[in-house]
Amino acid sequence: MHSYVGDFCLAAGLEGHAAGTLVRVSVSARDRARVVLHFDNHDDVVTDACVLLCGSVGELVLLNRGYNGPLVTRPLLAPRERARRERGLADVDAALPETERMHRT
Repeated sequence: MHSYVGDFCLAAGLEGHAAGTLVRVSVSARDRARVVLHFDNHDDVVTDACVLLCGSVGELVLLNRGYNGPLVTRPLLAPRERARRERGLADVDAALPETERMHRT
């Protein structure tokens, strides 16, 4: 049985699904270096976690569920930061305590 990890967004288009598509992810029971992507309207896809948009917390969750394949930690997206500045939220992170800022990825 696959080990369910959680929901992640795709970092790039895959199997006809656009980047940013939310997908359920499990670690493959057959090969711990692969993840299984469970799409609602498509067959499952087995690949490595490099196709996922995840930060350090996502990496930890994958590793804790037994994943041992390649990982890519993605930085915050520039458009997201630009949107935060335009809405006047740029200084919000600076006012937060260091421990809370670490968990906001």
